Amino acid sequence: MNKTFSRIAIGLGGVVALVAIALVLALLPSVQKWALKRAVGGTPGATVDVDSISAGISSADVKDLKFVKDGAVISVPSASAEYSAWAYLTGGGIRVSRMDAKGVVIDLRKYAPPPESAPAESTGVQGILNAILLPAGLRLDAADFDAEVILPAEGVPAGKTIKLTLKGGGVGAGSNAAFDYSVLYRDPSANAPVTAVNT
Repeated sequence: MNKTFSRIAIGLGGVVALVAIALVLALLPSVQKWALKRAVGGTPGATVDVDSISAGISSADVKDLKFVKDGAVISVPSASAEYSAWAYLTGGGIRVSRMDAKGVVIDLRKYAPPPESAPAESTGVQGILNAILLPAGLRLDAADFDAEVILPAEGVPAGKTIKLTLKGGGVGAGSNAAFDYSVLYRDPSANAPVTAVNT
């Protein structure tokens, strides 16, 4: 009997050791970079490159992320988040207490989606908001975000630009989200009906 318990204890100890090793490996930046590239590699027409990524059980930091799909290029110089892994593991959803992303550039000058997946035409801020799909069970307490969106402009290689800043939080089921935002739109095209809008 004692030998049986000893074998069980050794077996459980081996499982714990393997889980601990897996967790340590999962926290290594090199493994995280590999996992990120492998995950994106399964998306047709998409590539990703990242200088550094460090994710732990309560926070994550990303440096110099570049994502390309169908000609669209998204560059993120730096982003960070604080979250509760325990809430997710216990079925409490995705709880993010803080998320920051600064200096984001979304270059759509060469964007060409496949015809079968091209969305219906939608313009303005409402069109942008309609394109945002949040994961079910997500709760975001605070966010600070700024980005520049570059759109094609006829005869102007630099393109039209939309600069966005967004700060606030309270996103989640049963919560009243509140955000302060600003939008600066510039169109340098010669025949543009509106060259600049600032809200």
